[in-house]
Amino acid sequence: MCYVAVLVALSLPVRSAIAEIDAPDKLKAAYILSFAKLISWPQDVLPSKNANLVFCAAASESLTNELRNHSGKSIQGHRVQIVALGKRGDSLGCHIVYIDPQHSFRWFERVKRMKGQLWVGEEEGFINKGGVINFYIDGEKLRFEISVEHAKNSSLDISSRLLNLAKIVDSVKGGAKQ
Repeated sequence: MCYVAVLVALSLPVRSAIAEIDAPDKLKAAYILSFAKLISWPQDVLPSKNANLVFCAAASESLTNELRNHSGKSIQGHRVQIVALGKRGDSLGCHIVYIDPQHSFRWFERVKRMKGQLWVGEEEGFINKGGVINFYIDGEKLRFEISVEHAKNSSLDISSRLLNLAKIVDSVKGGAKQ
């Protein structure tokens, strides 16, 4: 039943969702948290239910604060921890890394993908730079695309429920597979 609510939330039009959730950063934060519910990490990266699920944000203060509102909550039995990366870009220990367009050019120049990291962004070409999930606007809806290839390279297992809601993209060509 919980997954049904997540899937419905992920398919809401932006205007309806904004009316309910109140702001675009709240909507993005809700999506990012929902992604974590539908992704499995390798046992050696997220070993036990006592381990924190660490969300790192190289993002605006507004989005980082929206994520912080969920700090301490539980996802898949793991306590949510939020870390603001800012300009330092050290993602060691992060499970989910959100990279906004203002940080991405510096990010991809300095940071190598680590096993078990989900990179989420919101800019054209983000998947081709190495991202796993990218937000985009389609008409009035906030949508997302996923690179299954990059998820596999990061040893992440994405639920078919989440994949069914996404546009699956081929990172080499940047074109849709669906």
